[in-house]
Amino acid sequence: MSELDEAMMKHISHIVHEEHRPFSYQDFLRFTVDEKEYETAHGTFRNKISQLMRDGKVELAYNAGIAFYTLKGVSFGKPKFTMTPNRTGVPQDPIIKLIESLPMDRRGLHDIRCRFEAHGIWSVLSTAHM
Repeated sequence: MSELDEAMMKHISHIVHEEHRPFSYQDFLRFTVDEKEYETAHGTFRNKISQLMRDGKVELAYNAGIAFYTLKGVSFGKPKFTMTPNRTGVPQDPIIKLIESLPMDRRGLHDIRCRFEAHGIWSVLSTAHM
């Protein structure tokens, strides 16, 4: 196992077990493990993940235009509000159900404005690593 392979497995484990989410190639474009920075190209990531899948260590969690993976046996499910071309899974949202139920042959909604509060969002976004 190469140094990059070990670093990727540590990073995968951190994302899945500590951040409680699946991972994609975007998590591996540039990442740090044990104070050392690594960079991988998309093709390198695909090759490494293919090998991990053949070894039974990683599995596909879902595909939302970008493939998301998880450790074998750790399930997350597809996020509720992920938009796909045919909007599969989205109609469970009550706002979308309401809008879709409006008749198309009469006047309908125009200039919809939604408002919500997200307490503490600035502190989360200002410290997020991009």
